Amino acid sequence: MKVAALWQRLQQRFGMETANLWLVINSHLLRLALGLVSSVAIARALGPAGLSAYAITGTVIMIGITLGKGGLRESSIRALAGRSDQAARPIIRSMVQMRLVGLLIVVLIVVLAAQPLATLLNLPRPAGRDYLWLAALSILATSSSDVIGTLLHARQRFAGLVWSQTVNAALTVPLVVGLFLVQRLTVSSALWVGIVTALASALVSWRLLSPLERGALRPRVALPRDDMGLFRFGKWLWLAEIMGIVSLQIDLLLLNHLVPPDEVGWYALALNLFFKAQIVNQSQYTVLLPEAATLERQAFAAYYRRAVRRNLIFVPAIIGVGVVAYVALPLFYGADFAGTVPLFSVLLLLVLFDLLAEPALLLFYPLNRPRTLSALTAINLIATTGLTLLLVPLMGGMGAAFAKVGGRMIAATVGLSQLVTIKEEEVAQ
Repeated sequence: MKVAALWQRLQQRFGMETANLWLVINSHLLRLALGLVSSVAIARALGPAGLSAYAITGTVIMIGITLGKGGLRESSIRALAGRSDQAARPIIRSMVQMRLVGLLIVVLIVVLAAQPLATLLNLPRPAGRDYLWLAALSILATSSSDVIGTLLHARQRFAGLVWSQTVNAALTVPLVVGLFLVQRLTVSSALWVGIVTALASALVSWRLLSPLERGALRPRVALPRDDMGLFRFGKWLWLAEIMGIVSLQIDLLLLNHLVPPDEVGWYALALNLFFKAQIVNQSQYTVLLPEAATLERQAFAAYYRRAVRRNLIFVPAIIGVGVVAYVALPLFYGADFAGTVPLFSVLLLLVLFDLLAEPALLLFYPLNRPRTLSALTAINLIATTGLTLLLVPLMGGMGAAFAKVGGRMIAATVGLSQLVTIKEEEVAQ
């Protein structure tokens, strides 16, 4: 009761948006601390070459999850925002049916094509096929959790959302550390941990839903129908998400064919740490999306000014992370991963850039421009791929890091220029 009263006072004092943002950021920080423990154990147990195979399998999982979403997460959040449980029911049912069909298709493809896919991805033989079978199970488990998390996100129940995510991270640590201590932590066992914790997160999220929401989540045996227009809007976001997740991982996939496994392992760890360092941008995306999706145009400027002022607070902390990394990474991960330090430092530049760019790019949601978002992710993918192929033969893993930063900056700059053009056209009218 005291916690609820404290939370209400926080919202009244700082505003709903800022209070929710700090809640999500603090939960991300907690999960970051827990994730670092797991990350150290996995890296030390697998070594650079083993971490390379684990990271490539993780890439398959992330791409598979994105393919199975069908662009329905963001479009569902947009459609559900502000609706009552009763009004939300048909939207939820439509989303579940369509996502279930997409998910089953993706899982079936991964299972049936595991062997040729393992060869294409340069995974070790014969274990690569088994890794991809586990990846299929992980896609199924994580997507189940994500469907329920989408409802909590759309209804802006951020406390429940972060609680379920924290349970996932909190369970991962004892399982990973326990396997490490008994010398049973392998690529396969690490993948099994991800499956178990995703199912646990789904169970926690399920118990946080209202009875009406739970009822709507139960799929019917019927062909999915897009009565709510979720896929009509979401198909462009789906295309954007697919290209976005590929652009996030294409440098790692290409690097796996261009440099030795140990160097791939260094870059895989740098990439993992980069995603952890993106907690501020991930948090603001989580909190701002439901709000940004319903903004009126006259409120755009005030919204962006608030976001930038708030984000400038995090700049010194991110720079500090880069400084500390030079000492902490070799100390915790071991001398085998010393090559990770300069790669991570370069990737932190992208974290700083996104503090300014991400709030502005969310404005394409209220502008109803999903095609523009798809175009921007296509530019990101093309630019990242081209820069990776150009720079990796010259600079190795460092070239991949610069390619990731450059590709994102090029795409975001195009997007920001589009927003300026839209504003100038409105002024001219």
